[in-house]
Amino acid sequence: MNPGLVTLSTLINDLLVENTNGKPKLPFYLRNMHSEPMLIMGGKQFATQVISKVGLQPNVEVVHTKVDLDTPRTLNGELSILQQPIQQANTVFCSAQPFQLPLVEMALKNSKNVLLFETYLLDKEVLHQLLELALEARCYLVNGDALFFNPVVFPYIYYFQHAKFTKLKSNRSNQPITRRSLFYCLEMLLWKMKSPVKNIHAKGVRLGTKYLNMIHARIEFENDTVAQLEVSNIKEDNRLTVEAISDEAWLQLDLLSKTGSVQRLESDEELIRNIQPQHIIPIHTHPANNLFDYINNDLSKEVHKHAQFENTIEAAKILTQIEEQLKRSYSDFSYFQPE
Repeated sequence: MNPGLVTLSTLINDLLVENTNGKPKLPFYLRNMHSEPMLIMGGKQFATQVISKVGLQPNVEVVHTKVDLDTPRTLNGELSILQQPIQQANTVFCSAQPFQLPLVEMALKNSKNVLLFETYLLDKEVLHQLLELALEARCYLVNGDALFFNPVVFPYIYYFQHAKFTKLKSNRSNQPITRRSLFYCLEMLLWKMKSPVKNIHAKGVRLGTKYLNMIHARIEFENDTVAQLEVSNIKEDNRLTVEAISDEAWLQLDLLSKTGSVQRLESDEELIRNIQPQHIIPIHTHPANNLFDYINNDLSKEVHKHAQFENTIEAAKILTQIEEQLKRSYSDFSYFQPE
């Protein structure tokens, strides 16, 4: 039987490892789930991935039940079955698969903190409705798989908040350009841009195929800051890099190799700018560490608790505008495939 919210029996059988005596033992991330009740709602693949993330944290307990959430369908009787596990949990991990939205709404209406994954599947209207539920229930709603939590990005996110110019380049060799890749890239570029969008200029390039092979978007804000996005699939090497340039520093990050550098600008007595490079080595190597750090520490300090999810909604809004511009250039283009 497929695990739904989380049926650990199947996962444990799949993930058992042997110790030096040849006896099976649980992996570290399953042995340490205790104390903090968390509920994972999603299909088998989603549950497996989230368990591996949750298990990296101490004092975590997974609340589980047997409901198949791999098969898209209208959820009726399952809602009453899942009511009790949702009430038992403090935090609920949810997939944004459209047929599972009633479960997300149930969690929010029960005032449960929600970590939402695969948010690129939802349009801005649905995301806004979920945010309204979270505001009414006074619980937090966080996009759990944002690039914001990448190990090399999270410790230096401050630089994006004060950047005058940000640029992100992504290349996935011989892979279609999807809504998923564009959505997460836009969300990264938009982080805490406090000024409204003034202009969006988007162009696409098609190299003899029925799919777009390169997307270039320039987003201008009313405070004269600029964000630039270049996504392609024509280069041999995969790439995911981002730059943030401000009056004080120039940040360059490679999100795949988890390396980077920051060059701080300082003035001498003659007001000549000197560049002092510093190589970046991330403290953590797994995004889950930063996700939990954000929830446990940063959220409590945020004046506006839902800034991160509002950023997600803005990314969905801008992605729709980019699609509209591309439709005018390519009559047979309608929208990007989810993934």
